[in-house]
Amino acid sequence: MSSGHSGTRGKWRCVTHAAVELCRSLGIITTAEGIKTPEQLAEIVRLGCNERRGYLLARPRSVADIPPLVESCPAPQLDGQP
Repeated sequence: MSSGHSGTRGKWRCVTHAAVELCRSLGIITTAEGIKTPEQLAEIVRLGCNERRGYLLARPRSVADIPPLVESCPAPQLDGQP
C-alpha cells in the first residue's frame, strides 16, 4: 500500500486478496500489520482481513504506560466468579 505506483499497488491488492481468501477457506485468522493511513485501513477492511494493527490504530507505548492501561480495563468474569 505504501507504493505510489499503481501497477505495484494493483499487484499488492491481488496478492493480498488471494492470501486473505486462502486463509478464510482454511479457517485461519488474518492480521494486517503496518497500517499507517486511513486509505490503507479502508483497503484492508475491504479485502476482509480479520485483525488490523498499525500506527494509525494504536501508537507505541512505553513500558511505564502498560500497568495503568491494564488496570483501567475491567476484569473478565469467569463462570460466575466475582
